[in-house]
Amino acid sequence: MIVLLTVAVGLCLLMVWPFAATIIGAGVLAVVYYPLHEKLQGRVTKPGFAALLSTILVLVAFLVPLILLVTTVTQELRAAYSSLAPGAGEQGANRIWAAMDRPLALVATWLGMQSSELRSLLEAKLQQAGSAILGKTGALLGAAGGGVVKLIIGIGTLYCTFLYGSRLYRNAVALSPLGARRTVLLLTAVHEMVMASFYGVIAVATAQGLLCGLGAWITGLPSPTLWGVAAAVFSVLPLFGSALVWLPAAAVLFIQGSVGRGVFMLAWGAGLVGTIDNVIRPMVVMTKLPVHPLVVFVTMLGGVEAFGLMGILFGPVILALTIALFRMLREEMSGGEPG
Repeated sequence: MIVLLTVAVGLCLLMVWPFAATIIGAGVLAVVYYPLHEKLQGRVTKPGFAALLSTILVLVAFLVPLILLVTTVTQELRAAYSSLAPGAGEQGANRIWAAMDRPLALVATWLGMQSSELRSLLEAKLQQAGSAILGKTGALLGAAGGGVVKLIIGIGTLYCTFLYGSRLYRNAVALSPLGARRTVLLLTAVHEMVMASFYGVIAVATAQGLLCGLGAWITGLPSPTLWGVAAAVFSVLPLFGSALVWLPAAAVLFIQGSVGRGVFMLAWGAGLVGTIDNVIRPMVVMTKLPVHPLVVFVTMLGGVEAFGLMGILFGPVILALTIALFRMLREEMSGGEPG
């Protein structure tokens, strides 16, 4: 019987694994916004309607800022495009190559080749990169279709978690082989770590958005608020994150011929904006997880490597569960109850 149950559970996990990140992400949002849902439950008599309202409010909280951001970006791009004179893009490229003449000459001399040869090589590589990006358009469209399916699953999971959350919690405590006390301790540890990780994401997004906007203001870029908001939004992405904003900002400055300000923006982004999350996120998580910041930082990186974007959450949660289990084992071996 145990073998059959194990096989059945394994097959169920195999079926839902492609959507695991979506389901868990929706569950995290439900945990974060559950206090709001409880307040709505006190005012709305029908549980299904209260769950629906909570789901709509969460979606509005995420979609409205995103729509405003896309609208603002579109308007700014139109304004920037209309302000460019014909041939301005080619002139900007010529300014960049002119500014890079001396560095290219030094590199070419070090490589034992002519500066013109090195420039031709770089131009060819840039063209190849552009062609490769265009070649990925079909894959991106396919991914967008899959994203719609995941969005529907995420919304359904969010609604069901609001509707059946308290019942799921009671069943987990009742059916757990660890016993009610230990199960409550583990679920409490997970809840605290989920909240700490969520607040860490918000803190990092705020800090990177403010710093990127400040950098845009210092370098004279138009609409520094827009650059800051975009950096805050992209900061949640692993690996690149806010670099998807401050790198294009530096590129705009180079195209305008402002080489010094472009170099400053690169240094500002790489040295400050891009590294502040390595300080803030572990500090926030440490408020609920009493371990060294380096351990928290490594678990976050390892989580991203193993699970992708959701690894930012999974890493600290798995670490918190491991620590809680070790405490229970220590208490059991010493003959006491886990505290």
